[in-house]
Amino acid sequence: MCGRYTLTIDKKTIEKRFGGKFYIATANYDWAPTYNAAPSHMLPIMRTNNPNVIELARWGLFPEEWQHPTRPHPRIN
Repeated sequence: MCGRYTLTIDKKTIEKRFGGKFYIATANYDWAPTYNAAPSHMLPIMRTNNPNVIELARWGLFPEEWQHPTRPHPRIN
């Protein structure tokens, strides 16, 4: 997995390209294009079991054993 990437297209373009609609579960959070997408950021995904919905998910690998306070950062490589 890369450490950072860029996703600069808007929501309408993503919806048109992938044939889905954005679903934002948290009312106080919205997604906007970014030049600095990094692990732990909320970024758009599509699940295979519901391909018509584009939702936000926290990007990165968070193994269960990392829930201990001494390891708060996600693994990226």
